[in-house]
Amino acid sequence: MSVRINVLSAGDDVAESLGIDMVKLRRNGLILSALVTSVCIAFTGIIGFIGLMAPHLCRMVIGNDTRYLLPASAALGALILLVSDTLARMVIRPEELPVGILMYLLGGTFFIWLITRKKKDVSV
Repeated sequence: MSVRINVLSAGDDVAESLGIDMVKLRRNGLILSALVTSVCIAFTGIIGFIGLMAPHLCRMVIGNDTRYLLPASAALGALILLVSDTLARMVIRPEELPVGILMYLLGGTFFIWLITRKKKDVSV
């Protein structure tokens, strides 16, 4: 599915001219992503910013190629959670800070930085 998604990033007209069924691809992609997200949330709980931060960071480094972006985002998301959980356990020892609080602080700071960086790039 990654090759068809890469073609889709070039635009609907290009993808249709290459014979890709856009309706089917979007429907199957939506169903698959909803199922994977549901399974992940059922096992891990809600840690919202990991799923937003990891792909943005990976896209800055790797680019838009889905074949590399998806596995790299998953690995970086796991690394972000591991580091956040370790920090949350060390902040107020012997108690434990909920990792969700730390993730919201990190994620909020990251997206504020991302928005202000984009505004500077646009104004130049």
